[in-house]
Amino acid sequence: RWVKRFLDHPRRIQNQKQHKKSARLVYIMSKPMTQVLSEWATKNRKDHRYQEIPPRPGTNVASHTALIIIDGETLGTGTGRTNKQAREAAASHAAQILIARGESIYE
Repeated sequence: RWVKRFLDHPRRIQNQKQHKKSARLVYIMSKPMTQVLSEWATKNRKDHRYQEIPPRPGTNVASHTALIIIDGETLGTGTGRTNKQAREAAASHAAQILIARGESIYE
């Protein structure tokens, strides 16, 4: 009897729910931000794409720039040594803007 009462205790159930939420957040935070934004955009039926800006001619610096465009609006820009790093930086910038607007991208 006491085992059933222990397992059904409201505080324990609440702690389990909080643990599941925090475990999901840790799992999501371990993903690349490009993947998180792609999943969010797909779930919310938003058109999204990345656009690479070519470096200026005559510069020896290996710096790449990328933009992320969601529903026709440029939400984030990022730079990096590779296109992948630039996309990741742009996605992080866009995520900060979306969170500031009140969007929940981690669900």
